[in-house]
Amino acid sequence: MEDPLIMRAPDGRDAALSSLQVMRIAMTESANTHGSGAYTKINAAALRALAEQGMGDVEIFLPNSQGGDAVLYRRAGAGLSAPNLDRLTNSGVAEVFLRLDDFHRCANELESQLTDLLTNPHISCQDKAQIANTAGLSVAKDLVQVTPDKESISRVDHVVHSLSKGVLHDPAMGAYLLQMAGHERSTASHMFMVSTLAMLFASEVLGEKEEARIRAIGVAGMLHDLGKLVIPVEILNKPTPLTREELQLIQQHPIESVRILGNDPNITDDIRQMILQHHERIDGRGYPIGVPESELLTESKMLAIVDSFHALIGRRSYRKSMELDQANRVLTTQAGTQFDADLLETWTDLCSSFVSDHLEQGEIEICGEPDEISTRHEHRVMAAGPSNTALRPPRFISHGATMVHCSYAGQLMKEEHSPERFRAIVRDVSRGGLCIETAHPMYRGEIIHVQMDANRQKIWVRSAVAWCQQLEADVFRTGIRFISRVQEKEVNQKFDVEKLDIENESKASDTTAPTNKEPTDAGQSEKDVPTRRKENALAALDSLRTTNRRDRDAQRIVVTLSMSGDLAVRFKAMDQLIDYGTRMSREALILLLRDPNTQIRDRAMEGVATLRVTEAADTLRTMLSEENIALALQAAGALGKIGHHAGMSLVAETLVKGGPEARLATRALSDITGHRFAANDDGVKSAKRYLAGKKLLPAA
Repeated sequence: MEDPLIMRAPDGRDAALSSLQVMRIAMTESANTHGSGAYTKINAAALRALAEQGMGDVEIFLPNSQGGDAVLYRRAGAGLSAPNLDRLTNSGVAEVFLRLDDFHRCANELESQLTDLLTNPHISCQDKAQIANTAGLSVAKDLVQVTPDKESISRVDHVVHSLSKGVLHDPAMGAYLLQMAGHERSTASHMFMVSTLAMLFASEVLGEKEEARIRAIGVAGMLHDLGKLVIPVEILNKPTPLTREELQLIQQHPIESVRILGNDPNITDDIRQMILQHHERIDGRGYPIGVPESELLTESKMLAIVDSFHALIGRRSYRKSMELDQANRVLTTQAGTQFDADLLETWTDLCSSFVSDHLEQGEIEICGEPDEISTRHEHRVMAAGPSNTALRPPRFISHGATMVHCSYAGQLMKEEHSPERFRAIVRDVSRGGLCIETAHPMYRGEIIHVQMDANRQKIWVRSAVAWCQQLEADVFRTGIRFISRVQEKEVNQKFDVEKLDIENESKASDTTAPTNKEPTDAGQSEKDVPTRRKENALAALDSLRTTNRRDRDAQRIVVTLSMSGDLAVRFKAMDQLIDYGTRMSREALILLLRDPNTQIRDRAMEGVATLRVTEAADTLRTMLSEENIALALQAAGALGKIGHHAGMSLVAETLVKGGPEARLATRALSDITGHRFAANDDGVKSAKRYLAGKKLLPAA
């Protein structure tokens, strides 16, 4: 008899139905009813635990061997004791049925006492695994039916906490959870089992003292595939190759999972990163961003392994299930490319030790049903046919250092190096969108306001991120699509991150992600990821010193890194721009003269002065009116170095006023005139005499 809570996509449903809609319909169309209500199964171990607490006195049904409705075994009020349950289990009945309302009450009781039950030395490991499975699946099934809220996230946290306590208290329980991993195939069971297996894995890799991190990976595992609930089942379960648009939709589900979770304070940034990265690969060919191994959390690498493992051991509509060792052999073929080789070896050893140490030979049985929402990793993209480029909007390639101002209006998650306002270099532009390169990742659906030049006028355009792909180091290429023009006063408006637009996805051809990547399969707490990014960026800049200075792609990378969120990276990139001295470098330095960071503007002025960038004269003239007199005097000196004396009057006024700025004015005068004036009191006097001789100051 099928569990009515294992959903199937009903035949003939509207193809536009999302997985979440199918789930809700199926929940109300239970295949088995008795009397006035639906019923579902519960394992005998969980019922025994409830009976021992005096809470298992409910109507109990047995499966009907002839089919049809279940058979009443014991009425409510008749009492339930261990001998009753032993009699059932000795007869080979491992599961019984309860009315749906009774099941929810029982599951809630199990959930509330889960920690005590899983650490109770008088309950067998096998029974603990059954109890954990009942409570965990109940939470996971509730989670996929409605949009997660604070209460559901709190329940997830409680169950994960209890499971981590149980696993650490009695590791043998993990063997039986592993044994059960392939039995039930639904989105809810997948999320629960990935959570459980990830905690088993993390306890082995990180050690028992890292309980907080073990719990974090458990929460991430429980929530990692929520984003698939907004993707139509027909796409997820499509047996034929996918179109590129369909593949791109599926590859956005980690972002959708984080979007659905919103800003819940119980979900830490590390958990969000684990969810976002559970399909990333160590060779940088994963999705949704394609980050390199150095930026992947250790927990993300572990989550990727157990997610793929659980996908392999379940039966699918397009293939049979795999045995544990067979699934691990398949994973091993991807060691060093998709998965971390050392972690994968630890995982396979862990599986072997569980089977050999805690389970008898032949106890592992994989017998799951095909699931209603695929978690498969074998998605293939349809071969590209001839494209009619005449129908595409024309794109205009930017060959220089054209930049736009961007301001976040709706951000998926705040990262250390993703400022609310930033500049981005433009790669190309069309009527429908832009392709930009930034020094931080951006996520699909994020809303940004972009300032652009239109007919010599500055305008703001509200836009949405369509795709993002990491190139190298800290450089990301991002496609954005225009939404509407906005007024200056609307720039500070905030929005929620956009949902997946299923209907219009294939229409946004001008912001389609590059298809040069092949379709992909599926230590320490990585607080040091920003540090690694910094190290990678600095190393990339070192390597670019040896490249041909005319290499346009290399120049673009350096320009992008000059807008990084890390000052050390920015300074080194600006030094590289000065070394290049190319047209693009000179344009970038001019743009950096307007940077909000005073230190960056200061360094940019040094750069344009060193390279004698005469095109910077207009920008430097506007800087003469800076409130920061030191910066204004430096602008005067830079103007002098490129052959313009517009700052002379400012220098003279400052020398007349005297004070600490007079020495800075003396230095600026040296830059303007080419004469050396000492930066001391004598130098100030000499500068005044010089200007008096030129009749720019009254004679002393």
